[in-house]
Amino acid sequence: MKQVRKLLHIKKKQKKSPNASATRASGTPPPIAQISSTTATQPLSTDGTQGIVNTICDGFTEALKIAKEATTGVPIAEPVLRGVVAAIELGKKVKSNWSEMDNMLKRIEKVQPVLRALEDRLRDYRFEDKASYLYLGILGCTETLKEEGDKIRNMQTHGLLMRIAQGTANADNLLSAYKNIEQAIGNLRLALQLAIERDTSTIRKNLALQSLPIASAAAYTSGIYESDVVRRACTKGTRTEVLEDIRHWLQSENAAPVFWLTGAAGMGKTTIAMTICEEIEYLFHSTVATGPVTDDSGGQRPVVSFFASRQLDSGKPQYLLPTICRRLADFSSSYAGQLVCALEGDSGLATAKLDIQFEGMLVKPWQVSSSERTRDLPICIVVIDALDENGNGFLFLKKLLGAVRDSKLEGLRFLVTSRTEPHIAELCSSFEPGAVCRLQEVPVYEVQQDISLYLQQELSGLQKDTLQLIVEQSCGLFIYAATVVKMATGSTGSTKGEQEYIIQELLNATSNSTNDHFLSKLYQQIVKDGLHHNNKGIQDKRLHILHVILCTVHALPADIIAQLTNTDKEDVSFVVNQLHAVMYVAHDGRIQTYHASFADFALQYECSVGEVHASLVQHCYDIMKKTAQLQYLWT
Repeated sequence: MKQVRKLLHIKKKQKKSPNASATRASGTPPPIAQISSTTATQPLSTDGTQGIVNTICDGFTEALKIAKEATTGVPIAEPVLRGVVAAIELGKKVKSNWSEMDNMLKRIEKVQPVLRALEDRLRDYRFEDKASYLYLGILGCTETLKEEGDKIRNMQTHGLLMRIAQGTANADNLLSAYKNIEQAIGNLRLALQLAIERDTSTIRKNLALQSLPIASAAAYTSGIYESDVVRRACTKGTRTEVLEDIRHWLQSENAAPVFWLTGAAGMGKTTIAMTICEEIEYLFHSTVATGPVTDDSGGQRPVVSFFASRQLDSGKPQYLLPTICRRLADFSSSYAGQLVCALEGDSGLATAKLDIQFEGMLVKPWQVSSSERTRDLPICIVVIDALDENGNGFLFLKKLLGAVRDSKLEGLRFLVTSRTEPHIAELCSSFEPGAVCRLQEVPVYEVQQDISLYLQQELSGLQKDTLQLIVEQSCGLFIYAATVVKMATGSTGSTKGEQEYIIQELLNATSNSTNDHFLSKLYQQIVKDGLHHNNKGIQDKRLHILHVILCTVHALPADIIAQLTNTDKEDVSFVVNQLHAVMYVAHDGRIQTYHASFADFALQYECSVGEVHASLVQHCYDIMKKTAQLQYLWT
């Protein structure tokens, strides 16, 4: 990449040549950057009869303009003289254009062989990210130069009469050519800059970076569930206005650096965040494959994601900042280099308190490395979902808002989602309207329309009246509809008739609930149906297994839960299977819940958390005592 860096080297201060004015006056075209893009027009076609007709029409139009300007308040003889003078000036313009055509072609002919040589060297490596930027940038530039060169040669082949008639068109065509070539060279420069900034293959091998403690379940692409159940994006056609608000924030040049998406549990915050991540990632990789984009679609913007969850390692406070910094280093070689320097300079930084890490691992390295990045590079988007479910979430947000207020993280934007907890809401109270979306303020009928689309996709074939009842009882909570879907479809599948029956049973059981308690009523019905037994002792044992599963600090597999509850693994598996709509066994064997709202409910449902914790302590002690006795016998 050293050759690429040389290509990008630009002197900060360049002395003005004393002969610069003289050179301009002699007919040498000005630098591309000095031609205003607002004066350039799209070149007119000069192919065939239509092209000639257009040229003649343009010539007459120019003559009429001259006549109109000349006749204003002047005796009738004056317009003729002025028309002659204007015609002479028009001839000078054509002559100047002719000279500029030659100069432009000479420049193109000098640049094209160099670009073709680079193109040939990179062609075989174009499927690697860094080579893709270079190859596609060079390819686009050479194609533009060839196209514009052909247009200029086409203008040169016209006869003198055609050139005089097309004087204005040629001037516009040359300006258009300048504009197109300027854009092509700008894209090439951006491609070279991106190739350098995204080339982190070497720095990522650094031991200090590899040793950072990171959460395996934090990325939005993490396979945290069973193979057939993953974090999912919004159903097509749903949440359109909310997504459009976020897209507008992403595409706005002067938007606030932090966007807050908030709402109660089950309103779909994670699903919306997933959708945004997928969209940014798609645009990022599609522009690597097709070349730089020049519109506001958001292409080339990398995304760093951290999806927090209390039941996964992404809920642990020590993983929050190191994971974000590590993923950010994957996209920015300039930042990665400074982060490595910080980590190597302070061996305790990776495990320090968050406020120390925030300054030492994020703010300072990003600021120091900013001099190595140009302002043309696309901003990086950091998506942090369920911030309130990470132990350091509130402190991170507080430090983040202070840093962006002081313009210490320019070039980064943060999309943060969380429940509307009072202390977080107070922090975000000063956000401007375009940087916040409160899902609880979205009209219920709009959300119900989205839920209806979701149900039509997930429960296709069911009666419309049944689906409408689910929509009405959801009261705007997607988690309600999603839980009903899981309950109806079952872990092993079910027929349409069975689905109708299961749904009707659930709806009948929760139909009398108030809006504040309908989700809890749904969970209650699921637990009752799943764990009910005529023998109260067996039913209490099943409830105890459920409560122990939810009370442990870390998610545990069924065999460990069995030891902690003094039951069999088969008993634990039965409980999980009966509650398949709200619980599942992950690929690593640990038992998880689909949504944090179920844990909130279950630990208040016929549960004394203190007694469960006391039971856990006693069983842990018994296990340790038994293990010590066995070790004594063996020795």
